[in-house]
Amino acid sequence: MPSSETITIDLRKATDAPLDLQQTLGNDFFAALDQDEILGGEVRVGIKVKAAAADSFAVRIAAEGQVIVACDRCLEELTLPIHTEAQMTLRYGDDNEDFNDSADVTVIPFTATTYDLGWDIYEFIALALPLQRVHPDGECNEEITQYIIQQ
Repeated sequence: MPSSETITIDLRKATDAPLDLQQTLGNDFFAALDQDEILGGEVRVGIKVKAAAADSFAVRIAAEGQVIVACDRCLEELTLPIHTEAQMTLRYGDDNEDFNDSADVTVIPFTATTYDLGWDIYEFIALALPLQRVHPDGECNEEITQYIIQQ
């Protein structure tokens, strides 16, 4: 992810003491990702990383702000509020290891000293979006909706 807003955590520092990071993600962050669901926005993200047992790290992510998506009805930009909290576990291991105890375990190579949370944070934000994303009644682009909504 070539972005000036990458969210890389230093796992060596997290081993010594818990990390507490704050960052605001803007339009550049969403534009740099290979996705077309979120067009932009401003989201404040808080990240807590703590070393846990068995070569693993507990990661807690809280995101609050607003994102811009396309309206499902008229395809014009629609601003939606975001408020989500998530947790995941980073664990050193081999790619072929099976961690059946949790679906939220990300396996990282033993040689990794850093981890970029950018895509994980994007996914948590995207999952917090409502399934139906439409403007309130009467706010959609009338030029478009006249062809799809029967009066």
